Amino acid sequence: MQLLYKVFIVTFFFSQLLFANSLNLKEEFIHTKNYQANLISSVKQDSKKAVLYIHGFNDYFFNKEFAQRFLDAGYSFFAIDLHNHGKNINKDTKRYYFTDVKEFYPEINLALDIIKDRYKIENISLYGISQGALIAALFENDNQRVNALILDSPFFDFHLGWAIETLALPLVTTLGSFFPELKIDSDEPNVFGQSIHKDYQGEWDIDLELKAIKKNAPIYLGWLNAVTQAQKRLQNGLDIKVPSLILSSDISTSEQSNPKYHHSTDTVLDVNEMHTYAKMLSKNQSLITQIKIPKAMHGVLISPIKVREKGYETIFKWLKK
Repeated sequence: MQLLYKVFIVTFFFSQLLFANSLNLKEEFIHTKNYQANLISSVKQDSKKAVLYIHGFNDYFFNKEFAQRFLDAGYSFFAIDLHNHGKNINKDTKRYYFTDVKEFYPEINLALDIIKDRYKIENISLYGISQGALIAALFENDNQRVNALILDSPFFDFHLGWAIETLALPLVTTLGSFFPELKIDSDEPNVFGQSIHKDYQGEWDIDLELKAIKKNAPIYLGWLNAVTQAQKRLQNGLDIKVPSLILSSDISTSEQSNPKYHHSTDTVLDVNEMHTYAKMLSKNQSLITQIKIPKAMHGVLISPIKVREKGYETIFKWLKK
């Protein structure tokens, strides 16, 4: 009996260690006048600081490791699946569609109100990945609600080549202002999506109903125009007044490059353009920190483990300053 008792104690001890850091995420739909968003959260008891995560294009929050890492660092965690994304999608949804980034401001503000009013947390860092980084930058410039920005592989410009960006893009975006719901479908595989999904060449468990992976996401001309106008605003100069960290890979290739580069370069955007335009985030250049992480993908914190460990190390060191 004494031996069984010892076995029980040891088993209980290790089971407690195993599940001590199990992630418990709460989800709730939040509503503004025009839209529904989904707020995901895990609140750390007595925490006085939080992070709010904004996903990218053709995206939703799936990076549970991100949530756990911030919780372990003493932060309460929040993420928002924006309208027309994630669990807000239904059979009538125009997936990933919007015509102005300002459409998202009310739901982001509502999420921040919940963090501040319900949980009494004032110190908030806003994290955005890719398109989410573009939205986060413009949101903070226009609303001044958070204490710090973390912009991961920001979508500050398209990566389409000189001819398309100079000649074709202006024409198509102009059409988008008149015919915003005109949609371009594609049966081509989503090369980047498949490079990160566990059922293809990646490691992440991603819901194929919420993120287009088998083939590319639909492109609405209204979305194209909205992103282009947002990028122009940023490229012309913002005046963000909080510290901003810009993270990216050190090298860009493309989805058409040799697959051996797909897990060690940014195949979606031009990292040099990211850092050129990062300087336009604030009139106070001392607020801007730009760091390239060697061998990162598009999304430093969804890159292979050694790379994203460097990313987390960089973020938490920066946040302590």
